[in-house]
Amino acid sequence: MFFGLIPTFMSLLLKYLSNVQIEPSDFIGEILFFTIMTSSVSLSDMVGINKTVRDFLLTIFNGVFILLVITASTLYGVFAFGQLNYGITEIFNLRAFNLSLTFAIISGTLGTIIQIYLSKAKE
Repeated sequence: MFFGLIPTFMSLLLKYLSNVQIEPSDFIGEILFFTIMTSSVSLSDMVGINKTVRDFLLTIFNGVFILLVITASTLYGVFAFGQLNYGITEIFNLRAFNLSLTFAIISGTLGTIIQIYLSKAKE
């Protein structure tokens, strides 16, 4: 699940090796990719389980992951549009970074919880 962080680490490593100044807003796309990937993997894992294991908790997680995928995808679209130099300010980049980092933490935490829950439910 945490393989989604590979693009972020590779980008960080390449910028470090190239002696390029590292800005938090440079990683918004990679962080949103992690959120989308983690949420999608968790959704596919929940769909793949036996229907008898499904309960209210999984239904709630299912809805949260769907909202995370939709919201992160929309935010990525807004961010990509802003990269076309349409007057996006540093304040926008900072807020977008904070929001994308929040989504990534929520998605990673819930994804880990759902993996543990599903492994216990299969036993």
